[in-house]
Amino acid sequence: MLYLVSRLAVLAAFGVAMIVRQGITFRELVAPWDVGWYLHIATNGYPSDIPMQDGRVAQNATAFFPLFPVLVRWVDRLTPLDGLQSAVAIAVVGGFVSVVLLWMLVREVVDAETADRSAALFGFFPASFVFLIGYSEAVMLPFAIGCLIALRRRAWVSAGLMAGIATFARPNAVALCLACAWAAFGAMRTRRDWKALLAPLLSPAGLVVFTAFLWARTGDPLVSLNTQRDGWGQRLDFGAKTIESSLSVLDRPIDVNVVVSTLSVLFVIAGLVLMIRWRPPAEIVIYTLVVIAPVLMSSTISSRPRFALTAFPLLVAYARAARETWWSAVLGASGVLLGALTLLTITTMAATP
Repeated sequence: MLYLVSRLAVLAAFGVAMIVRQGITFRELVAPWDVGWYLHIATNGYPSDIPMQDGRVAQNATAFFPLFPVLVRWVDRLTPLDGLQSAVAIAVVGGFVSVVLLWMLVREVVDAETADRSAALFGFFPASFVFLIGYSEAVMLPFAIGCLIALRRRAWVSAGLMAGIATFARPNAVALCLACAWAAFGAMRTRRDWKALLAPLLSPAGLVVFTAFLWARTGDPLVSLNTQRDGWGQRLDFGAKTIESSLSVLDRPIDVNVVVSTLSVLFVIAGLVLMIRWRPPAEIVIYTLVVIAPVLMSSTISSRPRFALTAFPLLVAYARAARETWWSAVLGASGVLLGALTLLTITTMAATP
């Protein structure tokens, strides 16, 4: 129910945006930035000839992983929905499934009360408006959470398969491979459970398949990495850009992207502190650290709220630490920020989701 309320809050922000930006349609609002690339892939597939610009790889579709556009293509073909409507439908359903699975995971790891709070905070997290536009977090997160549930239950094949599907959706899902490896190592060391090896062996399946496909199609197995590096300027700088941007917020307070990124960094840091106090199972810690590290250490991605959303155990840490007396205020503030960030993003296009 709370997830439905959170979607209505996002829709309300979209309604305000259409009033502010007179003449813009709902379809235009739900198709910003990377959505166009996913729809392009769903319609045209991946290129065989990689475009070059000044001797470097230009922006092209190989930077985007295939699970989301594949699903968009099939929903488009099998239902009356068009491509964009299919993308939005998948995002909404993916967000709902993520909330349900997160509740199940937290109930097993902590307790039912924390599970309720975590699910509510996840639905009202400021970046959760991506569950109403066509972004691939909506298909990666259900499989990521499902993988961690399977690891907890020692369902090794299921864990490996879900991790493999997640790595077909987003590159940062490789964090699940390390989580699977750690859990398998522990199972083999303490119980001689050699079947646990199936989880880490299956976990990179999506990444391997996508790499092999691009290699066969373009002749370059690293074309996706090269596109991200040259086309979008994504490089590993070990946090230098994140620190520089965060420190510059006082000098450039009107730079919306810097302000939002800095607030996201502070959220991550505080969440990590709360996670240390929580001491969750090791595979959850490993997933969280690995999934958030590339974001903080990239020269261009920066700590955008939707990337913090993929580090969902941080939300659990906040929900666990919340006291009854101020929990309503925390959830209410998150809801206000959800509406504000949604409105800011889709109205000004100044904050990249």
